[in-house]
Amino acid sequence: MGTLARCGFALTLASLGQYHPPVDSNPVKDDLMATHLHDTILPDGTRFACLRTAEVRVIHDSVQEYFRHGVTVSPGDVVFDVGANIGLFAHHVRNLGHRDVTIYSFEPIPAVYEALAENARRSGSTHWHALPCGLGRRAETVTFGYHFRASMLSTAYPDKSPEERRRWIETVSHNLHRGPWYVRWIGWLPQSLREPLLELGVRKLLKTHKVPCQLRRLSEIIAEQHVEKIDLLKIDVERGELDVLAGIDEADWSKIRQAVIEVHDLGCGRVGAVEQLLRQQGFDQVVVEQEPMLATTDMYNVYARRVTSGLATQRAAA
Repeated sequence: MGTLARCGFALTLASLGQYHPPVDSNPVKDDLMATHLHDTILPDGTRFACLRTAEVRVIHDSVQEYFRHGVTVSPGDVVFDVGANIGLFAHHVRNLGHRDVTIYSFEPIPAVYEALAENARRSGSTHWHALPCGLGRRAETVTFGYHFRASMLSTAYPDKSPEERRRWIETVSHNLHRGPWYVRWIGWLPQSLREPLLELGVRKLLKTHKVPCQLRRLSEIIAEQHVEKIDLLKIDVERGELDVLAGIDEADWSKIRQAVIEVHDLGCGRVGAVEQLLRQQGFDQVVVEQEPMLATTDMYNVYARRVTSGLATQRAAA
């Protein structure tokens, strides 16, 4: 969550061939759709399946951000991971020592789902369920824009406008000093060289393939899987967050104890709408936060918990 800037740092250079993380990469699968799974070694020594090793460190380093403002997971909890990618969030939850937590991981992009399913299988857990679908306001097939160089950015609402590309360039450019060594050197270049380099990297990073993906309603999954509670609902679906929330029946909201949602405001009050919805559904602590790195974007993180009676909505600086 909130990974846009970090993705810009690492993957823009990766797409240019400037950076290759020092990880063990070994092709393990090649299916009929030419999906190549690779192995990479996580910091804890776990061998993890992925599509592009350059993405793994970026996602891995950001998953702990979901556990802020009192959001926790305890033994016996049920977690819905909506926008699971290859499963690094679920792996983090299991590493917290809660291996008996039941996790439902949703990933609609078929190629990415293969890596997710492989990692769930390797875990040996009967509590980690990988589902080959996304969640939306209705059950349907939707064409996604699959970002094959940065799969975590894949979305049912791709934006290839010059304005979006410019926002990416500005976000990366304004935060070069925060980046690791393999990024900071770009900031030392004169603007006449820096701008074309970032433009090339962002153009390559934002290229997509059209992929048909299956969506289902969250309440449909609750009924099908006989889910009695959701202790943490994590949503990171690149502009599709309101669709996910629209797929929750009124009777099912009370089953959700905590929610962490990445919200794209899009200049039309979506963050405020999500805040209001969560308050109306009985969440008495709601925190809206924007990372300093994302100050030039419309991306916010919303943390919601049921704590006590009464409402305590906060806006927090990161």
